[in-house]
Amino acid sequence: MKKALTAITLALMVSLTGCDNKQGKTETVAVPETVAAPQVQNGRQGKVVEFSHVPGYTYALVENSGAQQWFAGPTSELEVGETVYWNPGAVMNSFNSKALGKTFESITFIDGYLDQPSRAAPKRAVAAAPSAPRGEVLSTQTAAGYLYLEIKSATGNVWVAAPMADIKVGDQVEWSGASLMRNFSSKSLGRSFAEIYFAASVAKVN
Repeated sequence: MKKALTAITLALMVSLTGCDNKQGKTETVAVPETVAAPQVQNGRQGKVVEFSHVPGYTYALVENSGAQQWFAGPTSELEVGETVYWNPGAVMNSFNSKALGKTFESITFIDGYLDQPSRAAPKRAVAAAPSAPRGEVLSTQTAAGYLYLEIKSATGNVWVAAPMADIKVGDQVEWSGASLMRNFSSKSLGRSFAEIYFAASVAKVN
């Protein structure tokens, strides 16, 4: 009888030990975390080839996949050979820089040189973001494939240059991807602007 009880006791101990081990294994299973990687836009990154500083601005020649492009943005500390990133900007053709004494066949105005790629904003954040600047068109001029708009905004009258669009005096418009340029001289218009925004796009407000 004692032998039978001992055998039953040992069997129960082995069974319980096996359950504990199985439970231990289940509890220690690690579930890897999934982390969303930043969405890098290959077309908006490159290495600095050369750069120049003028009051309030930094001009940089950047190379990407063998192609080179000039950029103008706020004054930044750059180094030749370093990789920079940028947000969409406004392209200007036949741009003359009085400060540099140079005319650029094509140059992109951006809101800043970034040291890391921008992450794509979730839809909720976009929906909650402040609206784009807007105002009423007071006058329009066209030159070299660009539309120059004098706009009455909430903060006062401003000039905006953007790619051609169906905009006329009196329209309510908004613009995006704008970079501020001071003391800009337009050869095609034969005039200078104390301040003008170069926008990636301008559109009528519905």
